[in-house]
Amino acid sequence: VGSAPWQCRAVHTSKEELKMNNINNRLTKEQFKQIRTELQYTQREMAELLGITIRAISYYEAGQKPVSKTVSILTKRIYITER
Repeated sequence: VGSAPWQCRAVHTSKEELKMNNINNRLTKEQFKQIRTELQYTQREMAELLGITIRAISYYEAGQKPVSKTVSILTKRIYITER
């Protein structure tokens, strides 16, 4: 079982603690795209799941806009649930 893309490596922290501690941190553009591609979603499918536009997905992945906190939290929940 690999660690989630947003989790840092810590010796004394369990994976569950990391999930809870980091669930509210914003994803980077790389983390966001890694999650989408790892789950094998197209930009359109991810946009539909998150209730946002394909353009927003494109902006996030290109780094033109930071991934919002809400989208980060929802994306992490989808990743935890579906992987």
